[in-house]
Formats: sequence, structure tokens, C-alpha cells
Amino acid sequence: MNNAFYLNNRLEEWREGMTIKDIIVSKNFIFKMLVVKIDNKLIKKADYATTIIPDKSSVQILHLMSGG
Repeated sequence: MNNAFYLNNRLEEWREGMTIKDIIVSKNFIFKMLVVKIDNKLIKKADYATTIIPDKSSVQILHLMSGG
């Protein structure tokens, strides 16, 4: 893949203008509490729709779970 990024350590196809929100929707991440990092930089939930994923970046999307 020429244009690619890593999502949770798996190679994914990248397209120009792709946002965090696009990934969350396309991958069907349905949990309310997520932690998102791009190249180890924490991204605020309010910025998911406007934060563009850079080509060849590393994206981590983790579900926060609670319980006892």
C-alpha cells in the first residue's frame, strides 16, 4: 500500500482528508468512551470531526471500560 496508516498496529488504507470521525464510523467503534492518539499525541473528542489523519501515521483508538 502506497498510502497507508496504522490503526491499532494494523496497516490500513489511507485517503486524503480522512478524519478520526471517519475512522470511528467506518470501523463501527460504538463505545462512548474512547481514547484517540495520533503518533502518540492525544486528540480531544471535540476535535474528532476536524482532525485529519496524516499519511503514514500511527493511530490508536482504545475503548475505556469501567466496572468492578
